[in-house]
Amino acid sequence: MKSLTNIAMKSSANNERIGTETALPLATSRQELRHAAGDTTHLVEAAFNLFVAADYVRGKFDSVCTEHGISHTQYNVLRILQRAYPEGHSRCEIIERLVERAPDTTRLIDRLEQQGYVERIRSLEDRRLSIARITHKGLNILDEITPCFESVWQELLCKISRAESLMLAEICEKIYAGGSCKEIRIEM
Repeated sequence: MKSLTNIAMKSSANNERIGTETALPLATSRQELRHAAGDTTHLVEAAFNLFVAADYVRGKFDSVCTEHGISHTQYNVLRILQRAYPEGHSRCEIIERLVERAPDTTRLIDRLEQQGYVERIRSLEDRRLSIARITHKGLNILDEITPCFESVWQELLCKISRAESLMLAEICEKIYAGGSCKEIRIEM
C-alpha cells in the first residue's frame, strides 16, 4: 500500500494552490521531503494516513446507517439513549456524550422523533426540561443494524491485529489528550 507521502511526492514538482494558502513545494524524494518539512515528515505522513483511515472506516459505517434510513449521528444518539433506557437523557446530556458534535441536536432529535425512534417526555421537576427516550422501534432499528456493523468490525479485524488495534487506540488517545508535549511523546 502506497503511503500518501509517496503519492504526494510524485504528483507535482510545482507549488500547488490550496484555497487561499500556498502549499510547500512537493518533494521528488524522501530526502527533499525531510528537508522541506524538517523532522515532522513522519508525523505528517501519520496524520494523512489517519485521515484516510478514518474516512474509510466512517464511510463503511455511514453506508450501513444509510441502508437503514438514518445518519451515523442519529445512530450515535440512538446508542446513547439505548444505554440510558428506559430513563433517557436530556438534550444537554446527549450533546456531552456524542462522539462528534452535531450542529443542531434539537433538530436531530426532532427527526428521530418523527421517524418514531425517540419520544420526548417533559420533566415533572422542571417543565422546561424534556427527556428523550428511545422507543421500541428505535431499539429494533439498533437490533437490525448491529449485525451489519459486526461484519464491518470483522472486515477490520482481518486487517489489523488486537495488538495493533490497542496500539492505535493508545496513540489516538494521546493525540486528543491534554497535557504538554513531554507528557504525550511516543517513543518508537
